[in-house]
Amino acid sequence: MTNRGTDVKWMKSLLVSASVLLLFSAPGFAETDTKTDTKSATLITADKMTSENVKGRMRFIGHVEATHKDILLTADEVEVYSTEKKEAVSKIIASGNVVVTRGTKKLTGGHAELNYDTKHVVVTGNPTITEKGNTLSGEKISYQYDKEGIIIDGGVGKKATLVLPMPKKEPKK
Repeated sequence: MTNRGTDVKWMKSLLVSASVLLLFSAPGFAETDTKTDTKSATLITADKMTSENVKGRMRFIGHVEATHKDILLTADEVEVYSTEKKEAVSKIIASGNVVVTRGTKKLTGGHAELNYDTKHVVVTGNPTITEKGNTLSGEKISYQYDKEGIIIDGGVGKKATLVLPMPKKEPKK
């Protein structure tokens, strides 16, 4: 016996994912003489999607998950913008409970912008980045994912902060 609520949610996610794939593979979003590079494709699922093809923008609302290469972005809401020729994604703007994960790094905050051209993720809204127990925070965190570079801006009246875990002491015998 299946759960109707789960089936409906799964079907909505499937339809939204299919819509994204169709939209970005439609004329104007993809060149006809090249094949789609599935390794660098972006897959997005959400409860709801709206599209403004003329503006090259799509909006995803509710339980949004976006995967690009080895990056997973989750948020309450995501806007996806295409390149000027509408042939590929240029940037993703996420808001509400944003989590960006790549390998062992986890960035969290209220707002994030992932720029495909510069290969940067900028997180604001009380951002933190955690890796292997170390936590960094500030006003704004910029992460250049192709070079593993991190810049943390403290902001006005706030300093960039690093919290290092204390090593566990072995009990004396």
